[in-house]
Amino acid sequence: MDLDYTAMKFWFDVFLSVCLLASIIHNWLSNKHRVNKEEIEQVNGAVIELTGRVLRVETQMKSAPTHTDLSNIYNRMNIMGSDVSEMTGSVKAMTTQLTLINQHLISKGNKE
Repeated sequence: MDLDYTAMKFWFDVFLSVCLLASIIHNWLSNKHRVNKEEIEQVNGAVIELTGRVLRVETQMKSAPTHTDLSNIYNRMNIMGSDVSEMTGSVKAMTTQLTLINQHLISKGNKE
């Protein structure tokens, strides 16, 4: 029973080549996973920063006027607008009366 050492050497070389190839693939996948982990950490940092910004905006929005507050403001502005137009009408009426009084005084002064 003679052993064929050249055939054993060939199959041992094939086995070593397959092991080396498997090791290379494993290292490549591990490094690829590490890169993804770093990117995930960057995204987590960005999410934490964004969450803080959203919380600040929500805090500021709580003190903002609501729709009912704005409708009350608009109602008050409409009331003020009607009051101003009423006052404008009164001033126009007083101007007309003063003009008539002045004309009467001027024309009475000319008759005497």
